[in-house]
Parts: sequence; structure tokens; C-alpha cells
Amino acid sequence: MKLEELFQSLGYTLDEYKFIRYNEKVLTISDNQVSTNLASLNVFFDSKGYDPDKIHNFIKYNSELLIHDKDYYQNSWSELKKYNYTDEEIYKMVKHKPTVLMLTLTEIIIRIESLKSLGYTDKDIKIMSINTPSIYVQPFNYITDKLHYLIEYGFTKEQAIRITSLLSTVFDYSYDTIEQRLDLFEYLNLHNLVYNKPITLRQSPKLTYARYKYFQDKGIEVNEQKYKKLFMSEKQFMDIHKISNIDLMNKYNYDEEIQKEIKEKKKVLI
Repeated sequence: MKLEELFQSLGYTLDEYKFIRYNEKVLTISDNQVSTNLASLNVFFDSKGYDPDKIHNFIKYNSELLIHDKDYYQNSWSELKKYNYTDEEIYKMVKHKPTVLMLTLTEIIIRIESLKSLGYTDKDIKIMSINTPSIYVQPFNYITDKLHYLIEYGFTKEQAIRITSLLSTVFDYSYDTIEQRLDLFEYLNLHNLVYNKPITLRQSPKLTYARYKYFQDKGIEVNEQKYKKLFMSEKQFMDIHKISNIDLMNKYNYDEEIQKEIKEKKKVLI
């Protein structure tokens, strides 16, 4: 069976096959090796408890995985366990970023030491890596640049470390995404929540703005001490207020004019 036909028999489209096969790294190995490694990877990830759809997407979006076989990845998994990660923690890391298994233990140790040099503790790094394993994979300047961005925005280095250690997904956000969230919190006078409760940044600006305006119209105060109602789950919010997130965002539209107004207020403050 031709390699193209093999991939299609496993549920990949022709376009997906081409995207996978013509990956720069995958091009360095033969069709026979790709075929062997593909079968090997399916066995490996299945043995770790990942479902077929997840395995499909691992290979579809991370085709460079095909340059190694299951023995290589089993060794990487075992090496992570030596560094005090549990099977459950590694499972979660790989689910979010399967290419973390392509790293050697030496590369991970070097990255850990680099992160510690910035001010993160061993505990910070472990929690961050489980929630956002890309901190091991991204170029190191991606991390330092995000820290510098937060510092330039007005946070101290210690605050920037705290924010990113408690919400490490910030390292996966674009600068526009970070700026939009920070600017909105400034606009709503919730600036200190970014430092005290950085997890609140996870909620989309559209929803945060809509809920804030909803409470404002109801005469319900929202501030840095009374903020939890702004970030409750959709089910909780629906049960209490009888309005869905979608209806809220349609009623209080976080449109370009509002975003422009927020940016203008920011300029005045600066």
C-alpha cells in the first residue's frame, strides 16, 4: 500500500497527508520509515490512554512526531518521571503539547535552570509546565519578551513573575490578546485583579465587558473587592440571572467603538 493510501485508510484527508508528509523534518525520512513510525506512534499513544481522535490530531498538527518511534517516546516519558512528574501529569502535558516528548531531559533541565534564573521557583515551574508545557518547547525569548511586556505595561518584575506563574497560558497569548485584556481591566478599574487574581484574565474580554455592563445597568456594584459575580460559570450565571452569555454579549456588544474608547482612555491615563 502506498503511504498516501495508508494515511487515507486511517482517516486522514489527502490535504492532511500532504501537510504531514511535506513537513520539513518528515521529508528527511523514507516512506517506509514514516509508515513504520506511524504505526508505532498509534500503539504508543493508545497505550497511554489517548483516544483515536486525539492521536489523529497529534499527528495531524505535530507531524514532526513521525521522525521517532514509540521506543523514543517511551524513553522520554520515563525520563520525565525521573524528574518527579507523575503519569497523570505527563499525560496532561502531552495532551496539550505532544512535542514535549521530543525534548531530551538535558534540554528540559537547561530550560528549568533558565526559568529559575528569571525568578521562578521549582514549584512555579512544575505547575506552569503541567498547565502550559509549551514553556519547555517555545524559544526562551518568547518567555522573556512576555515578561518584559508586562513590566513595560507597568507591573514590577515580581508581579510579572506572579501573574505568569499563576496564569502560564499568558505565554501562549498573542500580544494583542494580552493588551486587550489588560486594557479592559484598566478601563473597568479592575487593574489589581490582574496581579491578585490573574486567572480572571482567562475570560474573554467580550464576556467580561458584557457582564460588567449588565451589572452596571442593574445598579449592582462590581469592583476589586466585589468581582466574583463577574467570573462565575455560565450555568451559575444563567441560574441566577436568567440570561445566557450569548444574549449578554449581543446586548452589550464589545465592538470596535468600545475598544477604541478604551484605547483613548488609556492614552489619557498615560
